[in-house]
Amino acid sequence: MTGCLWLAAGGVLLAAGWIYFRGAFRLATALALGYWALAGMVVCRSLPPVPAVIVLALLVAIPAALLALHMIDARKGLFLIPTIYAIPLAFLTAILLWLVAGATWITSAL
Repeated sequence: MTGCLWLAAGGVLLAAGWIYFRGAFRLATALALGYWALAGMVVCRSLPPVPAVIVLALLVAIPAALLALHMIDARKGLFLIPTIYAIPLAFLTAILLWLVAGATWITSAL
């Protein structure tokens, strides 16, 4: 079951990236939230509670906060904070989370 969740998370991440670069930002955001939930479930099933919380805090909460800051900054029309770097950072941490989730799942299965 965890393997199916991991593969589904990878598929949702690919879909979110493709849709984001096609310009459908709200749908990409919804898919990204679904991705983080799926990858988070894989991490929570594969790691003990304390390391799982640390991994999820670093690879989910921080990029989500940066994206929220970028969204507020862009909506206000200020663009005062160089938050444009939050988008690539969020995608990179999403890929890293997917790799970490897969690695924890594989090592916990051994």
